[in-house]
Amino acid sequence: MCEADLLQKQMMEFLIGREREREREKCLIIA
Repeated sequence: MCEADLLQKQMMEFLIGREREREREKCLIIA
């Protein structure tokens, strides 16, 4: 596994985490 792949994986996980947080905020606003 090269460093670029690892960096890309971390970036994807970070973006997914941000989207999940945004979804959670939407749910809080609706509730």
